[in-house]
Amino acid sequence: NQIIAFNSEFDHHIANPYRLSNKQLTTSVNTKISDAKALASVSPSLTQKANVLSLLVEKMSKKIPVEVISDNQTNILVRGLGVVGVTQSKTIQLTPGRYSFEGKRKGYKSKLLDVLISYDDTSHQVNIICDEPI
Repeated sequence: NQIIAFNSEFDHHIANPYRLSNKQLTTSVNTKISDAKALASVSPSLTQKANVLSLLVEKMSKKIPVEVISDNQTNILVRGLGVVGVTQSKTIQLTPGRYSFEGKRKGYKSKLLDVLISYDDTSHQVNIICDEPI
């Protein structure tokens, strides 16, 4: 029963890797991976899934450089994280996942970009310029 429970939980996490950016979930998953290693001699498939999941956890914890490019007049922020500011080009470090970049400029329409930063990326680039007058 324990092997079946671990298998189904590991399958769920492997199918939804971006949930692993949550630190509390990662701690829980790491504990379950180490518990599953005790059953390694009984279930080779569970061992394989545990190895895949531990690799995913490692990839999701690495920060990826994201280059934010703008026109030096648009104020940029990453919703829920912080302000990038007014810049021509700036590199920030983000963990893999979904982010909303917002650009604001007085007299122009605001822009909102939804960006998925993949755990397989080595770097990412985001262009955000408010150039549509109100």
